[in-house]
Amino acid sequence: MQLVLTIIVCLLYGKFTECSNILAVFPVAEKSSHVVYQKLLKTLADAGHEVTLISPYEYWENLGNGSVRDIVLTGFIEEYDAIRPLLYEISKSPGMFKHHSYMQAYLPIYNKTYQHPNLKWFLKSTLKFDVLITDNLYAPSLLGFGAIYQCPTIIFSPSIGANPLVTDILSLSSQWWNFYNFISYVYEQFFKFFHLFPAHGEILKRVQPSLDLQQLYHNVSLVLLGGPEASFPHSIANIGGFHLEPPEKVDLGTSKEIIYIHLEDLTGEEVKVLLKALQKIDLQVIWNSSAKPLANTPENVRFKSLPPQDVLGHANVKLLITNADYISLIEGVHHGKPSLVIPRTPVQLINAAEAEFQGYALKLIQVEDGAVLDAINQLMLDQKYSESARKVSKEFNTGKAKVVSWIEYVIKHQGASNHRGSSNWWLKILVMCVFGVFLWKLRGKWVGDGRKKKQ
Repeated sequence: MQLVLTIIVCLLYGKFTECSNILAVFPVAEKSSHVVYQKLLKTLADAGHEVTLISPYEYWENLGNGSVRDIVLTGFIEEYDAIRPLLYEISKSPGMFKHHSYMQAYLPIYNKTYQHPNLKWFLKSTLKFDVLITDNLYAPSLLGFGAIYQCPTIIFSPSIGANPLVTDILSLSSQWWNFYNFISYVYEQFFKFFHLFPAHGEILKRVQPSLDLQQLYHNVSLVLLGGPEASFPHSIANIGGFHLEPPEKVDLGTSKEIIYIHLEDLTGEEVKVLLKALQKIDLQVIWNSSAKPLANTPENVRFKSLPPQDVLGHANVKLLITNADYISLIEGVHHGKPSLVIPRTPVQLINAAEAEFQGYALKLIQVEDGAVLDAINQLMLDQKYSESARKVSKEFNTGKAKVVSWIEYVIKHQGASNHRGSSNWWLKILVMCVFGVFLWKLRGKWVGDGRKKKQ
């Protein structure tokens, strides 16, 4: 019956667009990211396309048109749960040099992806696909699916900022002239080509020895990011806010100002610290959870499961506390709410850093009583955070039709090769190093001139 409906949809939409077969591969069981993935796939299915999803979760969104076929990577939810504590420990470590640790944490999952029993028949099948959509953060071996099925590849990263490991281009909103950021970028390039690619190249050798990972990386046709609309070079597009819907009215049961909490991955001790801090403020707190209140839950804190976008659209909600997962952070800033962010995963760290730089968030890595209270007071009392949130909210307005048009453009032109960037990665690093030496010398001159003036 579903096949018949799909054919009818294809005929009805044929005058506007062709029905395409889309392969989506997302093997890491980070639930908050899969919420975004599935909303993107729903947008494509509703446009009349057929989608095959390889992931640890069954597809749960309601479809209007098209179809989504599941290939569930059983056991991968447990695999991800096993590395959660490690990801948390890595997120707390200081400095920029975390990539190798993250890569090692995720590597067992990617090692098992191509070998999963549910994929063996699939990889041997004669199925044809028009495009591959996948993520690429610490996961370049997933690009092999595009080569196996001889289709163009689109990377979708549920982050609000560009990351060199995903896009190979510095975020245009980042502080490029900050010397620390420059060193970070150069380190990321060296890590990518001398550690990440060799490790994932070994994975691909076991699948198809002839695959060249660096060539696959260069052949990516389009990178979709979740940030505000901006002009990016080459084949990068921001689709921030594509999933947003008008909020519905919701009764929050209080006339007080409200703090809304949407958090995962907190330890039991961190929950206790957070509750202790919230007890000291004269505000109502709604914690998005269906769990029963703990024994030490303050009177001003309620655990209640409500649609986040509806809650954040309420005028009484003044602050969001989140892990900086894409959905809650975008929905918060869309409604002009400042955020206290407590990131736990690599994508959340990217989102938290970008939100803090944009001026509508403060980031906490360690959950401590004094630090939580100070951050809440600063966000509530200093109006610059709310003003920044309202300003940025106007930029997250990508419509679903635009997202579909980007992907259909890649399918129609079989990869849009004219939009790709240069593959001379070694030349980029060489230029970076020369430019770094120039900046260092210039910095030395500035310091020297400053000392002379003081003397």
